[in-house]
Amino acid sequence: MIRCIRTRTLKAEAEHEMLLQPQVVYGYFPCNADGNDLIIYQNDGKTEQTRFTFPRQEADRHLCLADYFAAVASGRKDVVAFHMVTMGKKGFRAFGQTLCVEQL
Repeated sequence: MIRCIRTRTLKAEAEHEMLLQPQVVYGYFPCNADGNDLIIYQNDGKTEQTRFTFPRQEADRHLCLADYFAAVASGRKDVVAFHMVTMGKKGFRAFGQTLCVEQL
């Protein structure tokens, strides 16, 4: 019950103070899988921009996120979508201050 009241209080405060300023940015990028790695290419589709290495499941089918994208050896390019979401600086600072006060 205490959490429910605290949540309502935080929600009301966030609305009143206009603390939340949600924003999103997203993009679609050419990619290929290489083992456990997902290679992200620059817009030319050839130059490697970055690569992410993902772990495999320890049990069951031993899958990895890279398994869901076309392999380099396939000769086909695939596409991955990334997005980032934020609540804005004002909300981030307010949340950080709340955490500091609660931990004291």
